[in-house]
Amino acid sequence: MKKQLLTALMGLTVSAGACAATPGVAAAMQHAGRDVNIDVVPVKPQKSVLSESIATVTQDGLTYDLFSGGTAVLAKYEGGDTEVTVPESVSYQGSNYKVTSIGNQAFYYCSGLTSITLPNSITSIGSWAFSDCSGLTSITLPN
Repeated sequence: MKKQLLTALMGLTVSAGACAATPGVAAAMQHAGRDVNIDVVPVKPQKSVLSESIATVTQDGLTYDLFSGGTAVLAKYEGGDTEVTVPESVSYQGSNYKVTSIGNQAFYYCSGLTSITLPNSITSIGSWAFSDCSGLTSITLPN
C-alpha cells in the first residue's frame, strides 16, 4: 500500500506546471539522490463512506470529514500558506480522529502551495487531489 501511495505521489509531482499526471505515462526523477523510473498508476478510489460522516470540521484551513470509526478524510484546503503539514489526527468534541485519506480534489487549484508534508497515517489519496497546484515542488512522504 505504501509503495502504491509513493508511486502515485511521485507521479503527481512529475508533470510540468501541474500536479496531476497522466495514468500510464512513464516518468523519471530523482529520489534520495538516485534516479528512479516509474510508471504512473492511478490510485483506485476507495468505497465511498460519505453517508457515515458524523461531522465536518475545519482547522488551520484544512477541512475534514469525520467518521464514526475514528477516522478523518482531508476534504479541502482553503488556507493561504505556501507550506502545509497535514496532521496525524484531528480533535473534535473531545475525540481524536486519525487522518487516513486525502479526498478528491482536496488541494485543487492551490497554485500558491509549494510544499506538503503528509503523516504516516495516510493510506489513500483521492483523484485529482493535487490538480492544478502549479507551484507545488515538494511532497514529503510518510515512512
